[in-house]
Amino acid sequence: MAAAAVGPAVLATAWLNLTEGVSLGMLAAGFVIFTVLAGATSVFASERDTPAGREAAARWLGVRTYLGNDEFFPTLPPAAVAIWDRYLGYGAALGVATGAVQALPMGAEDDHRAWSSFGGRWRMVRVAYPPPGLDRRGARRRGGDDPAPGQGGRRQARGAAEARRRRAPSVGAGCGDLLAQR
Repeated sequence: MAAAAVGPAVLATAWLNLTEGVSLGMLAAGFVIFTVLAGATSVFASERDTPAGREAAARWLGVRTYLGNDEFFPTLPPAAVAIWDRYLGYGAALGVATGAVQALPMGAEDDHRAWSSFGGRWRMVRVAYPPPGLDRRGARRRGGDDPAPGQGGRRQARGAAEARRRRAPSVGAGCGDLLAQR
């Protein structure tokens, strides 16, 4: 294939040389780049197509053909794993077991339905979210005074500072003054 591309590349370069004034150095640089790229593709192709790789590919293509030739296999439900064992998984990976794959919930699901094993059995449960403006207990959320996670809000900080001032004894206060403050 690389040899088939050399002829048109040489003709195109010669045409550019005559019409556009492309120098001989540009022609040489193009030839070197072409040779390097053609050599790189042959190196990668030799690593990919080993005899062991060809044998494994042939075996899996044979499994795909065998499972695809069965007229009922594409329509089997996921419960058919009891009969087909690992071949149902092979068919799913090879794109032949379309019925089993479509019946399984894979990928994005509904935000309001989820699977739960609470109670010992797996089942689908409904997920409810609080309406906007309410927290998870149903109380109204406060505007800017909501504390960030791990931090107190403005009101909470002001209230704590005032409580510390009330509890702290003043300088020179006697025992009677301390008891009166509590």
